[in-house]
Amino acid sequence: MDGINPGDTVSVDFQTGVIVNETTGQRFQAAPFPEFVNGIIEHGGLLASLKARGVAR
Repeated sequence: MDGINPGDTVSVDFQTGVIVNETTGQRFQAAPFPEFVNGIIEHGGLLASLKARGVAR
């Protein structure tokens, strides 16, 4: 990706889609993850998400 080099520190906000190169301060906008994907991440993965919803054991 232009603007991000090996060794740079990068942060990503998956809910807003904002990517920040912490080394240079450069900001990029990407599409945010859909809400269902954020739920999977927040539960620690697909299986944990399904268990939390009672769909899997």
